[in-house]
Amino acid sequence: RDFASHVASARCEEGLCVVTECDSEWYDCNQEPRDGCESSLTDVENCGGCGIACELYHSTEACGSGLCIIVSCEEPWYNCDQRTDNGCEVNPQRDIFNCGECDNECPDDAPHSMAVCNGERCDIECDSEWGDCDGDSSNGCEPILSTPENCGACRRQCTGTEILCSGTVEDGFDCIAPPCDSPPDRCGD
Repeated sequence: RDFASHVASARCEEGLCVVTECDSEWYDCNQEPRDGCESSLTDVENCGGCGIACELYHSTEACGSGLCIIVSCEEPWYNCDQRTDNGCEVNPQRDIFNCGECDNECPDDAPHSMAVCNGERCDIECDSEWGDCDGDSSNGCEPILSTPENCGACRRQCTGTEILCSGTVEDGFDCIAPPCDSPPDRCGD
């Protein structure tokens, strides 16, 4: 027994010692009799068996009773489903179903918008052409941004001779003068 550690029994074959049984929770993973049963089946590299590594997402893991367990989650990740196999699966800074904490779902019923989680806070993202001009996400995105009162942005008013709002979502909106129905030399009179 002095040739290796954690060996419960060994035998001699063709002049070499061969491990036949390891102590409880130890195994001869590298099949080298010289170092005996070198692998603890409770470490994260051989959890419950040779080569079964604990590699849980966004977590610090350990091996307990031959199973990988989560010791802690990396910041800002959470283990909301309490399962080990997928590690710490939730980022509460941007998950609309777990915003800021597990099971805190952002409401997605505000008009002309969709729910988002920004920095652990529920918020909205407006549909194209719409703006949240009053800053109240609970009532959604209320003015369309293609009107003379809100031309391309909240409270950007078209005034003076440029009283129309024209453009597209892709190219943006600008205030323009209305078309002239008079002969060109009389426009502006």
